[in-house]
Amino acid sequence: MNAQLAKTQIAAREAADDFKALTSALVQLAQGSTAAWQFEVRANSHAQPLPVSPAVLRNVFEENLRETERLFLNREQAAGKHWPTVREFIFSSSDQNEQAIRRNYLRLLTWRRLKGRFLEALCLLATLRRMTPDASGPPIDIFGQIGPIQLNDSGRPRFLSTRPAVGSKHTGLRAWPDVVLSLTRDPPSPSNIAVVIECKCRRSIGATDLRGEFGKAYDLGSPSYTLLSYHAVPPSLIKAGADLGLDVQVLKLSTPERDIYLRGERDLGEDTADDLQRSRERRLFLAALGDRLTEVRRRVS
Repeated sequence: MNAQLAKTQIAAREAADDFKALTSALVQLAQGSTAAWQFEVRANSHAQPLPVSPAVLRNVFEENLRETERLFLNREQAAGKHWPTVREFIFSSSDQNEQAIRRNYLRLLTWRRLKGRFLEALCLLATLRRMTPDASGPPIDIFGQIGPIQLNDSGRPRFLSTRPAVGSKHTGLRAWPDVVLSLTRDPPSPSNIAVVIECKCRRSIGATDLRGEFGKAYDLGSPSYTLLSYHAVPPSLIKAGADLGLDVQVLKLSTPERDIYLRGERDLGEDTADDLQRSRERRLFLAALGDRLTEVRRRVS
């Protein structure tokens, strides 16, 4: 096996482990939350909603795998390689190792398309894990666009939305943050947003990304702005983010503690819930703006 194929196999195994760990975390968060919360999943836009379970989340993966296979065959055809079916692509080689590599490659592509949705669902459920609903409502689709839904955050009324369209009166720019907590039932806006959580699945986050997120945080006017990265982020950039008021966090599966979570010795969902709660309470962006304003005023006075 050449180096590139070996690298693909390793990445495929890591992706399978990530899927298993995130599936477990989502199920435990959904089933461990107060009975007043009800959660559901749709395998696709046409499917009936079902309670969150390992089997249902595997079905979500398989549905996306079929779409990955369709797109793969289209790309191969555009490149002049005409495979009638994925099965024929896989078994065009008689080498069993090569067959496994081809299967794993398609599953890896599927997870790359899907992991962002799982990360966003983790943020949603981990946020709700530390809150209680103020009133019973319809079941929450963990992969859907929801809100505002009324809830209670440590005695404070809040309203949660996922991927709302938020426009700024100052700049006219629009944003679709992943998870938002606002102060009123009105649609999220710079006048009522209290918390923003953004999920990032890009391989690396750089200075340009942080400055872009700072601009969005400033435009949205959120006192708390958290970035949860699927992949590791250098400590220097985490510190740079903090200096800008951005709480940059890394998914536990991409930290040196990865194996502890894969073995189930630590609870990925609960620890994420704790991290997001601490981030909300710090209101780092508000503090950073205040410090910066004081510094600039001192300089020009």
